[in-house]
Amino acid sequence: MSKKSLKLLLTSSLLAVSAVAPLNIASINADEVSRTTLEEIKAKQAETQSAMNNVSSRLAEAQARANAIMLSQQETTKEIEALKQKINQKSMEIEKRQSKLEQQARMMQSKRLNKALVEFVFGGKDFQEVISRLRIVTNLLNANSHLVSEQKQDQQQLEQDKVQLEQKLALQQKNAYELESLKDSLSNEYLALNERSQNLSKQEAEEVQRRIAAEQAAQAAREAEEARRIAEERAAKEAEEKAAEEARALVRATEQAHAAQQVQAAEEVATPQTYTAPIATPVAPVQSAPVAPSTTGGVLGIAQQYIGTPYVWGGSNPNSGFDCSGFVQYVYAQMGINLPRVTYNMEHAGTYISVSEAQPGDLLFWGAQGSSYHVAIYMGNGQYIDAPQPGGTVGIRSNSWSAPSFAVRL
Repeated sequence: MSKKSLKLLLTSSLLAVSAVAPLNIASINADEVSRTTLEEIKAKQAETQSAMNNVSSRLAEAQARANAIMLSQQETTKEIEALKQKINQKSMEIEKRQSKLEQQARMMQSKRLNKALVEFVFGGKDFQEVISRLRIVTNLLNANSHLVSEQKQDQQQLEQDKVQLEQKLALQQKNAYELESLKDSLSNEYLALNERSQNLSKQEAEEVQRRIAAEQAAQAAREAEEARRIAEERAAKEAEEKAAEEARALVRATEQAHAAQQVQAAEEVATPQTYTAPIATPVAPVQSAPVAPSTTGGVLGIAQQYIGTPYVWGGSNPNSGFDCSGFVQYVYAQMGINLPRVTYNMEHAGTYISVSEAQPGDLLFWGAQGSSYHVAIYMGNGQYIDAPQPGGTVGIRSNSWSAPSFAVRL
């Protein structure tokens, strides 16, 4: 083999080695960076999951507390209804007795009655009969006095029952507000952690995809480099063979020149090659088709679709059940309106108005502004639809059943 051929082969080999080495180093570095990134993401994911487990534990405790409160709510509701019936019955008894007492008082104030009683007592035939008649009149007067005393006691009991009713109603409102606060504080924290976990999962998936793409690109580069090396080796071999053939031809020509001594040296003619560059074909940009907006029905029509869905504290969809704010939030979400999760945040989503100004679709709230504990959707004509309380279901109710405190227009 000639020196020229050896030089060409050695140069091709060195070029191949120098091209492959940086590629392998770059591939290793990229792999290390990718592995480090994945480990960092997984560490953050584990930390987030631990925090979510902690919040879930607290949510379970809150749920147990909520269950206890809801049982108390049910008992309180029964006691309130019993007190209302007792107050109504007592009020009717007092009213009847008061009418009777007023009638007797008018009779006792009558001079004719007094004269009749005196005549009755002293109209006896003897002393014994007078004493007997006096006892009758005395018993009559004592009975009237007892009636007055009984009336006074019932009135006092009625006032005590009313005070107790107010206390029960206040307790019910306090419990309802506590449920809202529990739901707000823990659900927001859990939702934030859940969102972070989902973002980390997305980053992990993207990083894995980048790693796969990098490995595929490195493999493609290796295959391309191998193809280039093979092509260069083939070219070097062909060049070597051509050089050897030229050398043999030169020897033959020299021998012929010496033998003939009269033969002129042949002229070497080089034939140039032309190269025509390919013409690039322009590609039209791809345009995405516009998406048609979706339409939904009216809020009242949507709300009535879920009549009969059971009340579940913390429930926010028809599959698991609804609580009051979860029901309202879900219904308005179907209209493309995003509302806060709990009542006292939801009331800030619009403009405060009085209950008398409310129109169908407005929100009704129970409790003080800023600390409301129940919400419903007004339907008009003094009716609203809501998820009422534990043991109840979504349904239509009247303002006379439970009067709202204020309204909000979205």
